[in-house]
Amino acid sequence: MTKHSFKMTVWSYKMTPSSASETDMAPMGTNRPKSKEALIEEFRIETIQEAAMRVIARKGVSGASMQEIAEEAGIAKGTIYLYFESQRDLLDRTVDFVFSRLEEQLEEAMAGEGSFTARLERLLRSRIEFLRMNVVLLQLCGATKLTEGADGKQAGCDRSQSPHYREYTARFERFLAAAVEAGEIRPIPAHRLGLFIQEGFMALLVARLQEASAPSVDEEMEWLMEFLLHGISTKRSRS
Repeated sequence: MTKHSFKMTVWSYKMTPSSASETDMAPMGTNRPKSKEALIEEFRIETIQEAAMRVIARKGVSGASMQEIAEEAGIAKGTIYLYFESQRDLLDRTVDFVFSRLEEQLEEAMAGEGSFTARLERLLRSRIEFLRMNVVLLQLCGATKLTEGADGKQAGCDRSQSPHYREYTARFERFLAAAVEAGEIRPIPAHRLGLFIQEGFMALLVARLQEASAPSVDEEMEWLMEFLLHGISTKRSRS
């Protein structure tokens, strides 16, 4: 066993249907405790995912072999396949794992007090800070060539397949729609505006990862908020 062997962390993994049986999952609206077996499975899944994140952080996606991840977690390689069907499955679910933490943080920013402008700035700033501390997510989402699964398709970050990302996108759309309704922003289709901000912002974050010397968070936020609130045209060009 290595020093990382099944080390408990403050993150709690939200089980997927493939990682727990229906008998282990409490019905909605109840506080039914999980069985000992379900807790152990949840703990081991989380341990493997965090090991994968550490390996990817050091070696990149291409260097994150199942053997490397197993050694980092202090388990046999075959143990990983008890919980993940393939390397692609592990990478996809690790992305979702990180998105679940991001979703919680961004929900707090949107639900906080203040004007639309203040909450939007808080939202985008917290996302930069979160992903700066969780570079693995950007490496997964920004990689151009990742490992291939058994079906021949490339593995990596398909954000549209993450339930946490989809829920965040829907929540962000409602946030923008409420601002339109309140007259805080112009009547722009909330869904399309949300996609534009979401995907453009992700591209910016990936670029920051690849730059040798990225602008500070304050510098990035200054021009970004100016653009989002006032557009790119000058007063002269608007006249």
